[in-house]
Amino acid sequence: GPTHEPEILRAACTGSLPVLARIPLMGAPDWALQAVGNGACAVVVAAPPVGIAPGPSGPTRGEWHAPALLPLILDALSAVREAVTVPLVGSGGVHSIGDARAVLELGADAVQLDDIIFLDPRKAMDIVRQLKTNPGGELECER
Repeated sequence: GPTHEPEILRAACTGSLPVLARIPLMGAPDWALQAVGNGACAVVVAAPPVGIAPGPSGPTRGEWHAPALLPLILDALSAVREAVTVPLVGSGGVHSIGDARAVLELGADAVQLDDIIFLDPRKAMDIVRQLKTNPGGELECER
């Protein structure tokens, strides 16, 4: 569970701007409770997991971005929605309008697109257009 940096979050939350806390995928409900308890007005579910993959110069450690993340994000999102009442942003594995709708249906108030923007910008714009014409959630973050 969370064991560090609550003072950084508390300090950030003393300003006039709203603070959205991006939490790790693993242990997401505990991280969300800590973030909200320290003043975050919304939670981004979730920061991508870190892994090691083979590369041309040997194993490389980095964030994992892939459509395969969506089921893990949806599970974490559902658990976080049960733990906190602040607005949630679903982030990770969204590669279609169906994925975005699933994120919204499981309790997110907004969807964050990440790797799809670089992999297929046209598809990302299509998701944005479809969400604009028929939004599923609304993010209001009060300070």
